[in-house]
Amino acid sequence: MKTVTGKRELNIAFIWGILLGVLCFLVLFGTIVINPVNDAWIMKRDLDLRQHYVGWMAFRNSDWTYPIGMINSLSYPIKMSIVFTDSIPLVAVFFKLIRGILPETFQYFGLFTLACFALQGGFAARILRRITDKAVIWIAMPVIFVLSFPMIQRSFYHTSLTAQWIILLCIDLWMGGVAYKTSKEKMIIWGLVSLLCVGIHTYFLPMA
Repeated sequence: MKTVTGKRELNIAFIWGILLGVLCFLVLFGTIVINPVNDAWIMKRDLDLRQHYVGWMAFRNSDWTYPIGMINSLSYPIKMSIVFTDSIPLVAVFFKLIRGILPETFQYFGLFTLACFALQGGFAARILRRITDKAVIWIAMPVIFVLSFPMIQRSFYHTSLTAQWIILLCIDLWMGGVAYKTSKEKMIIWGLVSLLCVGIHTYFLPMA
């Protein structure tokens, strides 16, 4: 599929969508949840979120093992994968790499959800911009995507599943002409998307 919109227009739409997503997040949840050293609000929310946080803390304090992502303290002496705590493995591994410089109390669930809202708005705006030149549509309609039921219902409940932007990313790739790439290019692109899915939540893999 060939697009009629240039990269500059798409980038402008993407940035606008990101700003819109951030605004929606701040209106809904405020700034308390994005403070990485504040975990008090987590203990007042759903039990699932508390489980995800405990999983991250256990993983953070566990030794590095092979395969990466194993926790050696929650089910001692048997190791278990952080996948089973729904602690967003990709993000958990990243922050474990720099755990030496992190404060004693550190949570990333607020920042992750903020990023999901931003990217949801960004990719929604890109997709809309690809199919219309009407500013009122691609400027206003990303709100529908950002405030969709899955985004609101999964926020700080099954936090990893707020990454609905992965689905929009795949649609954007398709509309951008990924189907016309060489086999090697397609394998690389969809391979990276698959790794992204598995690193956040495997539910997204069949959708992608």
